[in-house]
Amino acid sequence: MENLQIPHPRGDLARRPTWGAPHQPRLDRQLWFAALGPPEQNPWVLSLCEHLLRGTSEVLALFAPNPFPTKPPRNIRVVRYEYHFTEAASRARTGQWWRRTPLDFYVPSAAAAVTLLSAP
Repeated sequence: MENLQIPHPRGDLARRPTWGAPHQPRLDRQLWFAALGPPEQNPWVLSLCEHLLRGTSEVLALFAPNPFPTKPPRNIRVVRYEYHFTEAASRARTGQWWRRTPLDFYVPSAAAAVTLLSAP
């Protein structure tokens, strides 16, 4: 299973936090806000999933690096995590800035995302 990385937010547990203000990366922040509500209130997330499945180059360019350089994925799901900073001793021992706990599947499967998009 491949985890997609966007340039600025948490994701890679060993990635040092980036400076956020005054620059607020749009996709990064929008995904954070979207996770505060259900996917039905954020249809653009489902559209993002659909474009990833289609291999839309403009959408893949938002991720660092392109996780699907040769062909689009067959399946996709969006996992929602809760992130916390690690303690200094843990960071020194593991090199990880973050610890995370999976909460749920924000979008449980690609089929569900495509179905929701095509529904009236």
